[in-house]
Amino acid sequence: RIKNVGILDIDVHFGNGVEDCLVGRDGYRYCSVHQRGAYPANAEMDPRGRNVKKILCEPGEGGDVWLGKVKDGLEWLKGGWDMDVLVVSCGY
Repeated sequence: RIKNVGILDIDVHFGNGVEDCLVGRDGYRYCSVHQRGAYPANAEMDPRGRNVKKILCEPGEGGDVWLGKVKDGLEWLKGGWDMDVLVVSCGY
């Protein structure tokens, strides 16, 4: 039985729809690694719940910096609970 789901969103835009669906829901963590200044406007605002994390990338940052931020997101997703499933979202 799946109890805990982590979602890592690694495309350029923040997934505000995913945040809307998951904010405050037990058993879910959502981390978005996205570009500062990209759509939507709330991408730079503080997350609305403790189970949501936003990691901003600056336009033009290199791949090594981005990869480090993705790793930070994964560490946050894994920390302090037993994650059963990791879903990677790349825009859809």
